[in-house]
Amino acid sequence: MLTRIGMRRLLIIIGLLLGAVGCGPRAIRHLGLPTPLSLETLADKRVAFAHGYSAFQHGDRELALAVFSALAKTYPELEDYHLFFIGMLQERLGHADAAETAFRRLLREYPSSVKAVPVALELGTLLVHGGQLDQARPLLQRALAAPDAVTVQRARAALAEADE
Repeated sequence: MLTRIGMRRLLIIIGLLLGAVGCGPRAIRHLGLPTPLSLETLADKRVAFAHGYSAFQHGDRELALAVFSALAKTYPELEDYHLFFIGMLQERLGHADAAETAFRRLLREYPSSVKAVPVALELGTLLVHGGQLDQARPLLQRALAAPDAVTVQRARAALAEADE
């Protein structure tokens, strides 16, 4: 008998497998949704994005991950945002490798994105914690140029941690 969490994971895996074989999602089906979220039109995708963001804000990481993973395949206009949220969610779920993959892809494919500096900070911090200091430093130095003081402060703290 599958638990609710087990069922959620199974649905996420099935969705990822279907996407991998070219059967991109037309709707997002998830236990956290009363009805499937359609991904047919631009308006549908915008509604799905809002649901994903709301789930992210309210701590429903599994639902948010399912939404942003589906949107990454069907809504390329905001793929940098989808990759940002996927990376953040994977990191919070304890999946450092998956988070690193999403963050690196965002930096590689969208180097001018408004999410590039926040991702440089997140990836740099992740790499410091993983002991990959030489890879972390340039990312954290990039985050030092952020326009907001919080990002700069977090980058300084991560660089100090790297230097310990």
